[in-house]
Amino acid sequence: MENYLWQRLMVISVEDIGFGDTRAPVLIDTLHRQSQRLDPERSDRLLFAVHAVRYLCQCAKDRS
Repeated sequence: MENYLWQRLMVISVEDIGFGDTRAPVLIDTLHRQSQRLDPERSDRLLFAVHAVRYLCQCAKDRS
C-alpha cells in the first residue's frame, strides 16, 4: 500500500500541480527516496508521506 501511495503522490505532483509549482515532482521524489532509506518497521517513516501530502495540498494547482 505504501508503494501505491507514493505512486499516486508522484502522479499528483505532475498531473494536478503541474506548472503551479514545478518543484513538486522533485520534492516528492526526494521525500520518497529518503523514506526508503529508513527501516520499514520505523513508525517515523510515515512522516515523509505526511509531509508530501501536506505540501501538495498547499501548492497552487495547474492542470493546463
